[in-house]
Amino acid sequence: MEGKNVALLGATGFLGKQILLDLVDSGFRVTVVLRNSKNNSIPFPARIVNLKKFLSCKEEFDLIINCAGYYSKSSRFIEVYKIRKSNYLLIKKLIKFRKRNGGVLITFGSYFEQTPVWKKITATYYTKYKLKAKKKLVISAKKISLPTFYVYLFDTYGEEDNRSKVLTYIIGEFKVGKLPILTNPLESINWSHKADIAASIITLINNSNKYSSYRLHEFQIRSLDEFRLVDFVNTISSKIAPNESSYNKDSESDHLFDCAPDLIYFKAKYNIIDFTLASIQKKESI
Repeated sequence: MEGKNVALLGATGFLGKQILLDLVDSGFRVTVVLRNSKNNSIPFPARIVNLKKFLSCKEEFDLIINCAGYYSKSSRFIEVYKIRKSNYLLIKKLIKFRKRNGGVLITFGSYFEQTPVWKKITATYYTKYKLKAKKKLVISAKKISLPTFYVYLFDTYGEEDNRSKVLTYIIGEFKVGKLPILTNPLESINWSHKADIAASIITLINNSNKYSSYRLHEFQIRSLDEFRLVDFVNTISSKIAPNESSYNKDSESDHLFDCAPDLIYFKAKYNIIDFTLASIQKKESI
């Protein structure tokens, strides 16, 4: 796939920046699609087009990678379901684009959890447009011969990175002697670095021919550093106060995997468990 023409949406975001770097390093010809091409924060020279121009162009792309957070002129949303609705609208636009121009589509989704993590909002609003987006992709995949890759990720990326928010909250509660109150303690989370996810995407597109029999291919990017929040919190709790009872009866801390020792994201040379324990003991916040 080296040298192929790629359109990348969301290149200024947390995950998109890393995917852009990996694409360029791998020899792909990348067109960066921005909502507003004047607000350009791309760190090196690249071909840039605005979203409106891209959606109306006749150019053919081998790959269209969508990791944009939302499709709107607005830069901020308060309600989470409006972000989901906006993302659904963007997927509709991309499906229309592919029907006209062709190209393999890679887009991202998250699980349809019963209760959204860290968000006090009803699950019906939170999941409604995620489900609608998936339905649209399924229908379009039956009509478009080129494959669609719907990549499932846990809530591990986004503006200001939700992992950092979650970890900061957990550390903050333990610092003052409290057990963190989790909105959904059985929710799983992936602590892997964005580079790991981006590298997986490059591997996927370099081997996309292996998946060509699927018009819609759903898969998870999983790693050993993926585990439930309840297991993570219970492990931290047991190390701080080993004589106290288990944090949660549903916890399976024996099955908890630690992160790789060279996890660059946390700027630490030890695993996420040790990093969290060390951060709790420090006076300053992470």
